[in-house]
Amino acid sequence: MRDINDITVRMAGRSDRLAICALLQQAWHSAGGARWDQLDALEADCAGVVAYRGTQPIGAALFDLRTPPVSRLSAVAVADQEPVGATWGLLWQTAEYHLRTCGHQSAYYIGEAPWLLEILREQEFRQTNTVVSYEKLQDTPLVAGNPSVRVRPLRTTDLDAVAELDAASFPVLWRYPRPMLEAALQPLARLTVAELDRRLVGYQLSTQEGREGQIVRLAVLPQYRRQGIGSRLLADSLDTLRRGRVRRVTLNTQADNLPAQKLYERFGFEATGEELPVFEKALR
Repeated sequence: MRDINDITVRMAGRSDRLAICALLQQAWHSAGGARWDQLDALEADCAGVVAYRGTQPIGAALFDLRTPPVSRLSAVAVADQEPVGATWGLLWQTAEYHLRTCGHQSAYYIGEAPWLLEILREQEFRQTNTVVSYEKLQDTPLVAGNPSVRVRPLRTTDLDAVAELDAASFPVLWRYPRPMLEAALQPLARLTVAELDRRLVGYQLSTQEGREGQIVRLAVLPQYRRQGIGSRLLADSLDTLRRGRVRRVTLNTQADNLPAQKLYERFGFEATGEELPVFEKALR
């Protein structure tokens, strides 16, 4: 067991990006990942913590800060031959203090790396939910939904209203604030909104890559649910994906979101059996 007394831990800056990438790619004890745009957001929408033994990076953790007051542990790595639990403990001590000073109230992790789940439990993270996966082959008839609902492409002028709709539709842990919605406006994505009685009452976000499609978001204002709005949005999205020659469509939802699961099953989606635990901890 190597000594941890000569380890220096600090918040990461942009100059640490290459070291963090190398750790995530090379370390056996590595979970999650980081896109370069996320690393570019260090000290802004992303918080990073790094541990060095002398000049050698031996541990790193990244936290997504875009959904306050919760932050997501998106990636963590500890170099081979280093004490994993002790190194993570040092990383977390620095990260927890920083997240609290940023006004965050809890941190969470979604994943299945056994080694990481074990040390998170030791740091008093607790499982609060499970993400379940569904898939569908585009060979079954669609449920039409409410014909009175108008579905149209999202305009940039809708972003504030959609962000408010999203916040009203999901618990804090699962929200998409405006910056994340703006980031979703890209060529491979399709954002549409649903209007009823001239009011924006729902939206969906889907993506296509080759012959694979994914339903990323589907939200309806709570007071407008059970009126066929979600069905209308989902049917429109699946029809668009079908016309794009998409054969297989996937989506994720929470194990405790039974209404959403029933909707997807009515459209022919089936559970894949893939499940990811959600671990969360309140920040002291």
